[in-house]
Amino acid sequence: MNVRIEYPAEFLAAAHWEDSVLMNCYTVRCEMITGTNDAVEQNVALERLKWILFQAMQNSVFIDAREKATIKRLEAAGLRTVPLPAPPVDQVIGMMLYSKLEAVMEGRISVMQLSLSSELGENVIYYQNNMESLGPLAQPGWWQNPEPVCSDARPTAGKVVDIGASQTWKSLDLHWTQDDDDVKSNVVAFRKDEDK
Repeated sequence: MNVRIEYPAEFLAAAHWEDSVLMNCYTVRCEMITGTNDAVEQNVALERLKWILFQAMQNSVFIDAREKATIKRLEAAGLRTVPLPAPPVDQVIGMMLYSKLEAVMEGRISVMQLSLSSELGENVIYYQNNMESLGPLAQPGWWQNPEPVCSDARPTAGKVVDIGASQTWKSLDLHWTQDDDDVKSNVVAFRKDEDK
């Protein structure tokens, strides 16, 4: 049986706009429907949603991905950036969140509609659902990746090691139990007396 649920949330993040970093408070409402009867998987999906909002997005800087030099400067200053394929206006951030949350929950819960507003956006509410265009977010990018990544950047070789780049849902203990079963089924046991 499918159940309709809603999750409201607020998070603080910044947007890089016209050479300024502007702090903003975002309000998100996710209207969803369960896609599985497995309560454990429903809970994992919801925890993934929370991780994206409160670990990946909160305290980050939304920025147009074309501003590569600025991204490097912000990251060198220790700030986490979330590159977008367009300027970081509320509508684009809403499209990104709709895509990313839909991807990370992998059908265990589906986003029927997401609304987003912000203080800097004068609390105008933007809606996104599967019937509306994703605009610049229709192109392939990290927002369609079900893993806990919020950038297409690859770790670079050198002396700096980015621990966050290697995070997986398994390392965050937010993986599906079937993933454990798949690993167990791929293990092959050998007896000592077997011929090679």
